[in-house]
Amino acid sequence: MKQLTSLKLTIAVILLSCNFSVAKAQELYELSQKENLKVKKLERLGEKYYETHSKGKGSGFKLFMRNLYWAKRNQDANGRVISDRQVVDECEKFNKQYNTKEIQSRQARNVSGWKELGPFNWTRTRSWSPGLGRIVSIAVEPNQQNIIYAGSPGGGIWKTTNGGSSWTPLGDNMTNMSIWSIAIDPTNSNTVYLGNSAGQIMRSTNGGSSWSQIYRVSGTPRRILIHPNGNTIFIGTSRALYRSTNKGASFSSVLNANSEDVEFKPGNTNVVYACGSSFYKSTNGGASFSRITSGLSRTERMKMAVTPANPNMVYLVQKRGSSFGYIYRSTNSGSSFSTRSSYQTLSTNDVYFTQASRDMAITVSNTNANEVHVGGMDYSRSLDGGVSFTKLASWSSPGDRSYVHADIEVMQYINGTIYVGSDGGIFRSSDRGNNMRDLTQGGLAVRQYYRIGNSATDANMIVGGAQDNGTNIMRGSSRQFVEWLGADGMECFIDHTNRNIVYGTVQFGSLYKSTDGGNSIGNISKPGNFSGEWVTPFTMDPIDSRKIYVGYRDLYRSNNGGRSGSWTNITSRINVGGNLDEMAIAKSNNNYIYIAQEGRVWRTKNGQSSNPTWTEVSNFRGDVNFIAVDPNNPERVAIAATGSRVYISTNAGSDWTNIRSNLPNIAAQCLVFDDTSKNGLYVGMQSGVYYTNDNLSSWVSFSKNLPGVQTTDLEIHYGTRKLRLATYGRGIWESDLYSEDNTDTEITAPSDLVASLNERNVTLTWKDNSNNESGFTIQRNDGQGFSRVGFINDQTTYTDENLADGTYTYRVRAYNGTDYSDFSNTVEIKVTITDNTITPPSDLTAALTDKNVTLRWKDNSNNESGFTIQRNDGQGFSRINFVNDLTTYTDENLAEGTYQYRVRAYDSSDYSDFSNVVEVKVNDNSNEPDIKEDCIGCVVYDTNSEETTNADHSKEKAADGDPNTYWHSNWYDDNTSHPHFIAIDLGKEKEVVGFSYQGRQSGTTGMVKEYILFGWDGSNWKQLSTGSFQKSTLKQSADFEQFKTRYLYFRALSEVDGKRWASVAEFSVKYIDSPEEAVSQDSKTNEIAPSVDLQDFGGIKVYPIPFKDKLIVKGIPSLKSVRNLKLIGVNGKVLPIAKVFDGENLIINVNTVSTGFYILQFEDSKKLRSIKVFKK
Repeated sequence: MKQLTSLKLTIAVILLSCNFSVAKAQELYELSQKENLKVKKLERLGEKYYETHSKGKGSGFKLFMRNLYWAKRNQDANGRVISDRQVVDECEKFNKQYNTKEIQSRQARNVSGWKELGPFNWTRTRSWSPGLGRIVSIAVEPNQQNIIYAGSPGGGIWKTTNGGSSWTPLGDNMTNMSIWSIAIDPTNSNTVYLGNSAGQIMRSTNGGSSWSQIYRVSGTPRRILIHPNGNTIFIGTSRALYRSTNKGASFSSVLNANSEDVEFKPGNTNVVYACGSSFYKSTNGGASFSRITSGLSRTERMKMAVTPANPNMVYLVQKRGSSFGYIYRSTNSGSSFSTRSSYQTLSTNDVYFTQASRDMAITVSNTNANEVHVGGMDYSRSLDGGVSFTKLASWSSPGDRSYVHADIEVMQYINGTIYVGSDGGIFRSSDRGNNMRDLTQGGLAVRQYYRIGNSATDANMIVGGAQDNGTNIMRGSSRQFVEWLGADGMECFIDHTNRNIVYGTVQFGSLYKSTDGGNSIGNISKPGNFSGEWVTPFTMDPIDSRKIYVGYRDLYRSNNGGRSGSWTNITSRINVGGNLDEMAIAKSNNNYIYIAQEGRVWRTKNGQSSNPTWTEVSNFRGDVNFIAVDPNNPERVAIAATGSRVYISTNAGSDWTNIRSNLPNIAAQCLVFDDTSKNGLYVGMQSGVYYTNDNLSSWVSFSKNLPGVQTTDLEIHYGTRKLRLATYGRGIWESDLYSEDNTDTEITAPSDLVASLNERNVTLTWKDNSNNESGFTIQRNDGQGFSRVGFINDQTTYTDENLADGTYTYRVRAYNGTDYSDFSNTVEIKVTITDNTITPPSDLTAALTDKNVTLRWKDNSNNESGFTIQRNDGQGFSRINFVNDLTTYTDENLAEGTYQYRVRAYDSSDYSDFSNVVEVKVNDNSNEPDIKEDCIGCVVYDTNSEETTNADHSKEKAADGDPNTYWHSNWYDDNTSHPHFIAIDLGKEKEVVGFSYQGRQSGTTGMVKEYILFGWDGSNWKQLSTGSFQKSTLKQSADFEQFKTRYLYFRALSEVDGKRWASVAEFSVKYIDSPEEAVSQDSKTNEIAPSVDLQDFGGIKVYPIPFKDKLIVKGIPSLKSVRNLKLIGVNGKVLPIAKVFDGENLIINVNTVSTGFYILQFEDSKKLRSIKVFKK
């Protein structure tokens, strides 16, 4: 009996321990949502929890790190998170002081207003499976279902009146744009209620055209439920349940518990259900509630669904940790429940949740009580009342007809139609989920950007990294967006000399590069096997575009765009003490580099040396959110710091001055300097953008036409004088810069405009009626509407030349900065002369790529036969070529030197005048080797597994030149799991410098995520590259240090969906072309290819791979290596391990280590060696 009691006690302790682990993950999320949160406490508890728990999918780690990132940035001066409630109060206080008639009049003259750039839709490119942005609340007019409201946590409330074909933002003048609940009054569809993250309950009585606050609740309002008679309203929040019985005139709390879901019993509004982490029931119309526990296994987050098909039924979905836990059903109106299915009866192939603390939803058919739909990471359906489920669509398969973007947060079943809100937008199905339609494509612009980057050479090109929807690129004259990277897009930028070279990152600092404007994905090897911050600092040298910098626990520089893993630690002289948060390099002098880690800043004035000298300049308060350097003065630097602080220094950080002044007491997020003499500075905050300069005594609002959305990044395109803004919920915006002219006098319009014709030239003259204008702009209408054709200073005449036949109308207005007068009178004139004069081309530009110069120009004539191109290499201009029907030409393989170009049009008998002249300097790159990429002559000679029985996916398909065929590990027969490998014979020795992997072109099973590439040195396999790939059908590349070999083997460590298979559609190598060497290799064609041992890492054997409780290392070179061996997590932390060495084998006890990838690091022949291993 005592033994049995002891056993029971042991089991109870184990179960308690398991439940404690799950509860801790849940508590971390709940803690991160609390107001007045102490940030250090959240960080400390999270680090402690994840030291001993998995950080993979379903662990909640990614969600925790995202929440921690924002908590740290939004700290007040006491280290507590500035709440959305405080943001509203502070911004309203600022606006009351600022919005006087005098100040608004001045702003109208100095601020032109923001324009939204988008994205307004997304394109399903081959690079990924994106969506547009996050939707967490939906309200539908149930009868016609043409009127739909959608709420975004950061993007505001939107409305469509045509079923989703087009969308209009409502309430952009609200300070809080984080909308968590919406409801339409069932008695009047023009009356709409919303709840935001500041606890505000807003009401509109005119279909959303205007809003007023009717109440303020505690917690985030997650559900608004309105009685059919419109009088009784329930508001369920993350803290309590509120009720009004007088149409919202007053509210009272009826339940002091998390109540994020509330429902009436269909047909009986006296019965009301509420749930959060527990389930509650009322039988008196919501006046009081009782907690129901019968049949419920645990106390943890739940969502609820009811159906008129069986009013007595109530369904609950409950999480377990961050994953799926249980489906419960009640058949007696919520008095008791039974478990229909659970994590023990369903696999992730049936129901897949990964961050259910946030993303979890359930709904039930209104005509079939057994048809249940649930969503989390993926979307699934049950037709037997929740006992079994079929996955209708995977988040990674956008081609599926039921595709729904990942991270589903809301589902509704309304009169036979299903609506789904997820991190990618809003989706609808009218056939039980068999087919889904994405409704966001009508302009629902709610993308949450972290960072953006301008193209200095193309004003129409911007790259941006966004939460859950990857990295995309705006490009082309129509400014359309195309998707590039997946995951959470972070820091990104465009080469300032070549717009085709684009760089990007995802969370924790994986690095990517494209050399074709985002049409392909290239991996950049990191400086080491470690991770950076959630948003890892990454930038290009503003002077030398070949140099890029990335910040982990040190700052690293590559002098060749990240090629071949060529990174140098340039902070080895200092101990940063943690991952870097921010950095900036002076545009005027790249020796000035500033870096920040939390509340510490260092700067160097000799940053281009191989080992710069760093000085700490941290005499300020708060942690650094952003650094900006004046483009004209490397010692003028500003930082946005926590505690609502903005500091500026004019001596490179030796002294700092807090210039917060009259800014609202909310978090400063980003900064950028103008390049004018008045030292203009812009700051983006938790809500709004603000501006100051040397002539202003305080900050002024720079938020005209801008919604009250959180800002994340500011960039200036100096060539066009445009300010760009990244927002966390409303995409990218653009504005003219602040007009620094403080003249208060109104500009009087010009008058007496007249026009005269001389052949094809129209000369305009007018009367100047003002004494404070800077000049005049001239507009012309050729039948397509007015557009500007020119501007002049200090003159009252203008000639419009070389016009084609037609009728033209002109008007003129005066301007001063961004302020304009009214227009003058209009004049009309008709041009009827016909001649054969060829109008010269204009706007000639030159772009340099390696040794090739690409010219582009504007064609101004309609009667030319082509264009001749002339070049001046210092000996005078001479023709080098001509083109027909093109406005571009590439001059290739140029020697080092300075070249000038000009272009003119021609026909059969005449030439136009020349275009403008452009000059370009070509550097000598003759020492750079000629790198080729292919796998011609390759033979895949070995693998551990291949599918040849059920389909032809043999190893040879991995290098057959056809991306539509692929090698795939065996489907069923050999039951092998990771790691998988293929071994490749290149046919001859090559100087290999990189490789490319291309995944299968249909489906994702087997797509490789983590990998290692080895090369044979004649006696051992040497590790050449390690990293991870995106879930993509595009070719993905990685470079490494030059290595001479004939044999490679590619080891797949994991799969993008976490399954046990591997596949390769095409494998190719990058190598230095050496024709002389090819001749000498003939004698080696018959050598025996080396075998592959999956446990061998360059002479060191590590097994088992993957490991579980212990890891055995054989071949350690010395006792010193044994003593110094470390097991390092991907976050860079060294983990405590127990080691036993018997003289030959080193046995490492790793039973306390959580699942995931680790680095074994030790010293071998005075060199540091690293081996990546995986614990299952």
